[in-house]
This record gives sequence, structure tokens and C-alpha cells, in this order.
Amino acid sequence: MPDKNNLTINSAIQSYKTAIGYILKDCTFDITSEHIKIDKYLLILFTRIITLSDAILNNISNSIYCAIQPLLRILIEAHIQFINLTKDINKTKQIDYEACNRTLQLLISLEEIDEYAEYIDQDKHNAKKSELKKLLEDLKKYKSNIEKKFDTIGLTPLYSALYRPLSLHVHNNLRALESLHLVTKDNSSVIVPFKSLHIDEMMSYIFTALKIMTSDAIILNLYFDSRLFPSLPEALSEFEKFQQFYFNKFPPSKDIP
Repeated sequence: MPDKNNLTINSAIQSYKTAIGYILKDCTFDITSEHIKIDKYLLILFTRIITLSDAILNNISNSIYCAIQPLLRILIEAHIQFINLTKDINKTKQIDYEACNRTLQLLISLEEIDEYAEYIDQDKHNAKKSELKKLLEDLKKYKSNIEKKFDTIGLTPLYSALYRPLSLHVHNNLRALESLHLVTKDNSSVIVPFKSLHIDEMMSYIFTALKIMTSDAIILNLYFDSRLFPSLPEALSEFEKFQQFYFNKFPPSKDIP
């Protein structure tokens, strides 16, 4: 007799495939001179969201469960950045700060590589660093760490209930590693590379990835006056069916919005 858990997960995977298929059908964007910087960044971020959603689907389909947590964490980060940029009136300044900071760090790192020393014009190099440091000082009020980004858009519960625990996996917290790779039975333990996730946890991850992908597609469609995703209604219909089933069989924690 087929295992009910396997049937449930296989049904969820099929819904996932169908929903992402409809969105991928439309997900090739022409970037023209009409797009300002923020438009380009939103489109690239959403493409990243789709790529991560597809990677999570592939790992679930192939039962590679240990890769799902870090992928989902990165997906949530991309989602939070995406939402912040659509809501924050200083969004372009936030992008400027991050780009400026990364450029400065690159210049500093070049100084530490001996092979590059002879190619560096020290006067121009130092002048550029001084310019970037001044820009950073002017832009530092727009700096936003990840927890602040959750808080800004009212998703602090998502940070506490899901993102922070996922971060423990990414940073190789001992307790998180034990939950992922340690099987205990009859007072003995075995370390395994691939350990099955509990079905509640698996369904929660599938639901979260699907919700992020579809909700961000809606936002992007509205942002560009509904010109991007002709197939979005079909994707949303598939997600709605999955959501009704999920809420009925696996009521999510009240702490997760």
C-alpha cells in the first residue's frame, strides 16, 4: 500500500512544478533604456527568486534534503530585499550604499594581493578609496541589515520563526547539524549525509517557497502594470489549490505570517 506521506509530498511537488512552470513560461525580460536602475534590480532579483525556487524543487524531487534549508534561507533573503525595494522610498539609495560598500571592499582586498601591486596606481587608488568612503558616510543612514529589513516591512515573525532557524543550518550550528545529520535509535547514533525531513517541515518549506514565488510575481506584475506575466492566473490557481490543501492538513504556526 502506498505511503500516505509520499503521496502527499508527490502531490505537493506536482503543484510546485505546475506553478513554477507557468511563471517560467513568461520569465524572460527585455531590459531597455527605459528601465531605471531600480527596475533592473527588481527584475534581476525576481529572476534570482525563480532560480532558487527551481533549485529547491529539484532538491525536494531528488530527496536531497540537506540542501533545502540553505536554499530556502537565500530565497527568503531575496524575497525580503525584493519587498523592501518595492516599498522603500529610498530604495535606490539602499542599492547605492551596498554597491559602494562592495566596491570599497574590493579595492581594499586588491591591496593585499602582491601580484596586483605593480598594476595599481597608488594615487588614483587612494583617491578612489577616499571618494567611496565619503559616499558611504553620506549614504550610511540607508544601510539596512537583514533583521532591520524584515522589521521594516512588518515581517519580524518570519525572521524569528523561520529565517533565524534556517541561518543556524547555514552557519553550521552544532544543534542544527545534529538535527540534519544525526539519527538516534536504541541509545546509539549514526551520522548520515542525507536524512529525511519530517513531513510537516517538508510541507512548510514547499509552501513557503511557493508563496514567495507567487506573491512576488503578483507584486512585479502590478509594478509593471500587468505586462509581464500573462500566465500568472494559472500559476495562482495552482497555488490556491495547494494552499487550501496545506492549511487543511498542515496548519502553519501562528508565528509565521
